[in-house]
Amino acid sequence: MRTDAFDYDMTVGGAPQSLSPGNEQRDFWTCAEAQKPGSQNLSGICDPVVDALVELLIAPPPTGPSWSPAPGRWTACCSGTTT
Repeated sequence: MRTDAFDYDMTVGGAPQSLSPGNEQRDFWTCAEAQKPGSQNLSGICDPVVDALVELLIAPPPTGPSWSPAPGRWTACCSGTTT
């Protein structure tokens, strides 16, 4: 199929989601999948910020008084501010 080789100008499709998204999000949205023939990343999204957001969705960072993020790591990509 032409979609397996990303040989198209436009396609129609959907990315059905569950109420508890998990590892399948990597199949739809990450750079690694955008480079694999026949992947579910039909839009070819390849952006390090999107990759970071997918990882946050799958395994959010711990929170609480004993945890503090690396300065600028998640806040820069996701909240629009830096620390």
